Amino acid sequence: MRIEASLEEWRELYNVAIEIHKIKPWTKLSVLDLITIFLKGQEEPCLCSVMGQLGERYGVYMYIGDEAITDFFQLINSSDMPHNQIIRYQNSVICHFGSREELVKEEREIIKKLGIKFRGKNNWIYFRVNEKGYSPYMPDKDQVLMITEILKNLYMAIGALNEGLNVRFKQGKALFRVFNEERDLWLNFEDNTYVPRERYMVAEIDDELFLKRLNKQPRTNNILELDVIYLSTFMRSKILEKMSLMKLALVVDGETGELFRNEIVTLEDNEMDILFRCLIDYITIIGIPKIILVRDIYTNNVLSDICSKLNIEMHISSTLYSIDRFAGAFDQIR
Repeated sequence: MRIEASLEEWRELYNVAIEIHKIKPWTKLSVLDLITIFLKGQEEPCLCSVMGQLGERYGVYMYIGDEAITDFFQLINSSDMPHNQIIRYQNSVICHFGSREELVKEEREIIKKLGIKFRGKNNWIYFRVNEKGYSPYMPDKDQVLMITEILKNLYMAIGALNEGLNVRFKQGKALFRVFNEERDLWLNFEDNTYVPRERYMVAEIDDELFLKRLNKQPRTNNILELDVIYLSTFMRSKILEKMSLMKLALVVDGETGELFRNEIVTLEDNEMDILFRCLIDYITIIGIPKIILVRDIYTNNVLSDICSKLNIEMHISSTLYSIDRFAGAFDQIR
């Protein structure tokens, strides 16, 4: 069950966010000038990216933990992916510096109770959690406390830059802020950009009889597209008290655009298991495709074992033309 932050916890968060806004970090930092913070007691860091150097939107994006950081790097390397599918990598917490009309009623009420006065564009502070598969929502109590600690340390890290710490961001370096337990102090230093180790699920088939049956299926010259797409349709979860995005698992002929399978993916489903099963069904009913196109490394790794054992070529493509056309048409209908 969701537990809301107290007014004093919100006050502490707003106080540090206001201080960050005052120093205007976007005047020195670009989106790719990354600050990596290891909080006390946390094995995985938080990566902070400052938005605003281009003068359009202002804020601090926080990617908490290895999975979120991996999604960040996927996001920045997916510029040719359709906008409505990039949401699959939006796994962050954001401190926005925006306008009053961007805030929801609950946020305006909190600000009013705190006695804080904001005026003008890019001066209204509010917070959003971007959780994969869900509509953005306000942070709960635990998230408010976490964001507060991150922003406090971000403020100190930026302070170190302002005091002369040199970080060669353009050469792929990053600013780190780490607590040294032996010396009982926080350290700010330059190091190589933190990139998490790849940890992807691989679906292995060990059933030799099953593989033999699959290999007996006719081979085709078909090019197949497989993906789980996000649709601009929200479903309310009473249990989780937030809105989830509708997802569909799709198997489409990449040349003809013919739809073989579409299946709704629920919150309880493992989407990669569904894609794997859809591929097995295709092979059993139609035959073995010559080429499979997938959206990203996650899906590639899940299907890599079966593709290797059945001699199917597999390629990663941010743009899946037949699937993307289907997704666009589906959203227009709804």
